[in-house]
Amino acid sequence: MAQLTPTQKFQADLLNRLDALVEVLGRLAVPANTAPPTPEPAPYPADQPPPLPHAFWGAVVAETAGEIEVRGLGVVGVAGQNPFAFAAGKFGGPGAFDPKLIVQGRSVDGTPLAFYVNGQRARVNAGNGTQDTWPFQAGGVTQIVLTLP
Repeated sequence: MAQLTPTQKFQADLLNRLDALVEVLGRLAVPANTAPPTPEPAPYPADQPPPLPHAFWGAVVAETAGEIEVRGLGVVGVAGQNPFAFAAGKFGGPGAFDPKLIVQGRSVDGTPLAFYVNGQRARVNAGNGTQDTWPFQAGGVTQIVLTLP
């Protein structure tokens, strides 16, 4: 067996110490999602008229064109409104007459809405940090930025 140089000995010792550290950290690791799960809102009452829709507009990072779809408890897709086409990384606009991504159906306020860009689950940011979902708000108009993982 060949004799190791001082540099090779140092590198081997360092690798052994790193392996030991990784093993210790693996035992100490805390699960990524330690918060209690958020309870799902109750279904919208069938004997009530549907709530006002929630409208979205904004940008899509990492995609130049395609389709955005929103899914959630009680959400109903409407042609041209959900799913919604986007181009140049943007969709809809802030003006009253600008088109918007419309989420409607029988959802109660707080229902988590999941966004999909070209069929891939996206994360949503409305200026207060990136999240996996955004809560439905009847009558809301929200500017968002969608990112793909």
